[in-house]
Amino acid sequence: MTNRTPTQKLMNSYWASLTKAEKAQLAEGLDTSVGYLRQVFKYGKQVGPQLARAIGDQTPFAKERLRPDVFGAAPDHQLNPSPKN
Repeated sequence: MTNRTPTQKLMNSYWASLTKAEKAQLAEGLDTSVGYLRQVFKYGKQVGPQLARAIGDQTPFAKERLRPDVFGAAPDHQLNPSPKN
């Protein structure tokens, strides 16, 4: 089994906590599919900068957590303090 980072573990837990309707609403708001978001949240698929920014706006996960190579590394404690839902 692959070792997961703390962020990946949190993202997997976050995804599992959403209802089917919430997952659909999130996907619609991000203009993507539930299947694609499942790959991102459950399996750690890397997203592009634009989607990382959008996910950061709508979830507790700051864009720096999703793409530190693009946005710079976030401090260990930083998630997104006040996501827009």
